[in-house]
Amino acid sequence: MKSVIIVYSQIYEFGGLEYLFIQLAKFLKKKKLKLIIICFEDKIHFTKYENNIKVIKLSNNQNFLKKAKNLKKTIDQINHKGMVMFCDLKSAVYAKLANIKNYNMNLTDPPSLTEPTVSRLYSKMSWRKKFQYNIKNKIFNKVAKQGIENAKNVITNCKANKKEFKKFYKIKPKIIYQGIQGHFNKRGVSCKPLVFKGELNLVSVCRLHKSKNLDWILYGMKYLLEKNHKNKYFKNINLDIIGSGPELKRLKTISKEINISKKTKFYGQISENKKNKLLSNAHINLIPAVQGYGLPALESLKFGVPIVINKESRICEILKNNKIVKITKNNKSDFIENLYNYSENLKNNKISNYKLNHLPTAETWALALSKLCNWL
Repeated sequence: MKSVIIVYSQIYEFGGLEYLFIQLAKFLKKKKLKLIIICFEDKIHFTKYENNIKVIKLSNNQNFLKKAKNLKKTIDQINHKGMVMFCDLKSAVYAKLANIKNYNMNLTDPPSLTEPTVSRLYSKMSWRKKFQYNIKNKIFNKVAKQGIENAKNVITNCKANKKEFKKFYKIKPKIIYQGIQGHFNKRGVSCKPLVFKGELNLVSVCRLHKSKNLDWILYGMKYLLEKNHKNKYFKNINLDIIGSGPELKRLKTISKEINISKKTKFYGQISENKKNKLLSNAHINLIPAVQGYGLPALESLKFGVPIVINKESRICEILKNNKIVKITKNNKSDFIENLYNYSENLKNNKISNYKLNHLPTAETWALALSKLCNWL
């Protein structure tokens, strides 16, 4: 079986891109192709998710030049089809230093989404560390820029990201909209009914990072419970938060402080089947994140579950003018207000069905990507 290669320098957590690579591997299996992922760190043990993925983990205890040399040697030894696809900025650095020819770049989160995290870390450094960081960062960004601009094609996932990458680099990115496994029903899907005096089940599916604004969900839950205590709209209100990450401890503390912990459950990282079951039983999926895309929005729609989503989740550009999607401003109060009003509309059956045939799937993404990389 021939192989295709993706270089993804550091794999730390399971998120949207990791999910898509699994779907890509399944797609490639039908085409009798093996997906090889070359990395320097694999914290999630990628191969346990799909047997058509082979991970080659190179030594991480070397400088950039030695890593690049090792990477090129590894690629040259593999009889692969088409172009190698590099992901993330570090991979772009390796592509430049290794003098790789004829490759593609896949970029997801643009600078505006990564800079806040870098700024928080930078603010905690001593002056000496800041000085060293500034020199290293200047060199890193210069080499990464060259690696990105040398790519034959740069791929991103939406118009907003394309615009930003085009501004930062001398490139014209190609958009391939990411999707989820399976096909959407062309006849449309009926909105999940919300029974008056029944339960209201809220859900959130994401990595627990600060940029996801998950505290908005907790305070929104508090507001709904207070309103429900007066009006008795629902027999019960439940909140399920699915995902893991550094914000878990802080979010649990907030839920206790505002007295919603008995109605809120943190599941951590769970199986795909369990996640789908919880999601399909929900009435509203809450997505207050500032993010480069947002696959859980598509998963919700497939199950007929409405979403309340921050306009700064960039998947919103393909979700406009859809009654089952409520797009809010990028602030906590507007998100909470829209969550309350939206639950009222659902309760009064003001939202019925919607069409989905325009939405992307994992297979349409994998096919377009494979053609652009000459894998097919």
